[in-house]
Amino acid sequence: MAGMCRIFGVSGWIREACAFEPRMMESGDALSEGINRTQCHTGLPLLSQVLHSGFITHSQLFEFLRLDYCVSSRNVFNNRVLRLVNHRLLVRHDLPLTNRESVYSISEAGASELVSKGECYVRTDRPNFGNGRSHLNHALDLNEIQLALKRTGTLVYWTPETEIRSRNDLTANGYWKYYDAVVVCRLAGQDCKFHWSTSDAGKRRHYVTFGRE
Repeated sequence: MAGMCRIFGVSGWIREACAFEPRMMESGDALSEGINRTQCHTGLPLLSQVLHSGFITHSQLFEFLRLDYCVSSRNVFNNRVLRLVNHRLLVRHDLPLTNRESVYSISEAGASELVSKGECYVRTDRPNFGNGRSHLNHALDLNEIQLALKRTGTLVYWTPETEIRSRNDLTANGYWKYYDAVVVCRLAGQDCKFHWSTSDAGKRRHYVTFGRE
């Protein structure tokens, strides 16, 4: 079974470790070659965001890091992404459907490095770009929804499909199905939970439950 790892608190553990103390890595570690040790506080979250998004545009990735980690320098961000691509931890796709903007996905090497650091991930078969444009567009749409909620300040947490699959496949405390995301927003002082899913026909359905968390 792929992706055996700790399930609960993994993302928070990675963020805390990288935000406040650069991780010391072995000299032969592929991640240490792709990320400067003094910049690790944005390197691991960057890879983690790409993994959980599935596909993500260059601008979307910068916006996530700006909102979550106060990244402000576009040049530093561009150089870091290029370094990760050159070290084959990220895969860059140059597609005309995204306004000439690069789209990234995690490579097998990048996913393996994150799993070795404690990230939770269950590998699934993804469609290739020859027949997977709908999946790509859906992933980019979900990114836009998450970013919009972050900007309003109403987002409490967003559980991506990758974490939902890991919980369903590796624990006895899974969800009813493989949702696209489980989202909690704070509206009028009340935490509201949304279960986002996609129908078999390709039309997005929103399974929504409300209640205090």
